[in-house]
Order: sequence, then structure tokens, then C-alpha cells
Amino acid sequence: MAKYCIKCGAQLDDQANFCDRCGAAQNEQAAAQQQHEQKKIPKWLMIVIAVAGIIVGVFAIINGVISINKAQTQNIPVSVPTQQVLDPDDLDDDTDGDDVDITSTNTWPLDGYAVYIPQPLYGTVVSASASEDGSYIIYLSGVTLEQSTDYLQNYIFPAGFDQNSIEEDTLSENGRYAFRSYNAEGVMFELVYEADNIGIYIGTPY
Repeated sequence: MAKYCIKCGAQLDDQANFCDRCGAAQNEQAAAQQQHEQKKIPKWLMIVIAVAGIIVGVFAIINGVISINKAQTQNIPVSVPTQQVLDPDDLDDDTDGDDVDITSTNTWPLDGYAVYIPQPLYGTVVSASASEDGSYIIYLSGVTLEQSTDYLQNYIFPAGFDQNSIEEDTLSENGRYAFRSYNAEGVMFELVYEADNIGIYIGTPY
């Protein structure tokens, strides 16, 4: 007995579950299968969705990194060196370390006129301030008088600020010591010691 499509009337094979002409299901089982297939998401669409998700994730990460970098850049503190000239009176009779002016970096400088002298092996750098011409004022704490004179004899004299160019070398009764000398290029070096603090000036004469 011939079999016909229940929807469009086209003649079908006896075992056909779907119409070759209109695609209609010919029984309940075939109709359920057809409905299930229609609900499936095509593979190409799944690939497109996955790629789009990856792209969105990458942009989110990049945007997050840029935002963090901007925030860090805006929060970086800028230290402006204070221009000043060292006077032996800057370390007065009451010096106990509290009046040392902390203005800029607390590390030994490696530029400007500071390259003319080595860093002392004693004490702690409290501050180092540079002027526009590269002159430096450096304060250190925790340095004894003996260490100060050792620094002069074993490091400053060999650096070119020898005893032939000493302009000042005095030790007062209250234990305050001041030293000033020049090298062959006319660069001035000055060291003032008081109460285990030293102030060093290295740069153009004043």
C-alpha cells in the first residue's frame, strides 16, 4: 500500500519517517526527533560564541592592567630636592640628630659633584639634596668623630682633597669639628661633625 505525506500529500517510501519534499515528520517519534534537532545549537554558532567570549575576556584583562598602571602612575610621589648651602652653623651646639633636615632621598647620590667622593663606610644617610648645578648636601647620622677623621684621611685625601688645600680644620671645645678643602679642579668639600652627626657639602665654592 502506497504511503503519502500527511502534510503535503507527496508519495513516500513505506519506511520513510520524513517527507522528502516538505520535510514533515510522519509519526510522533519522528516529530519528537525533528523538534530536538531544531533545538540544538549549530556548531558554527557555538564556535562564534566561544571566540567572542575569549575576545571580551582579553579586552577586560588589558583594560584592567591599563587602569592599574594609571593609578600607580598618579600615586607616585615626586620629591623635589631643596636647594641650600651648607653652613658650619647648620649643626648648632644643641644638635642631637632631630634637627637634621630630611628633604629628599635617603641614599648616597651617584651623580653631580657627589661622584668626586666615596660613600663613608659608617653611619646612615639621612638625606641628600642637590642644587641645580649638581652640588650636594648630605647628612649622615651615627658617625663618631674618629670615624669622621678616618673618612677624611683614608678616603677624602686620596680623592684629591689633600692636606695642601685645606682651608679649615678646627675642633672646638664642645666637640664640634669642621673641615674644608678643595681639589685641583676647584671643587669644594666640607664636613661638619657634631654629636655623632655629620653634614657634607660637595660642589662649587660658596
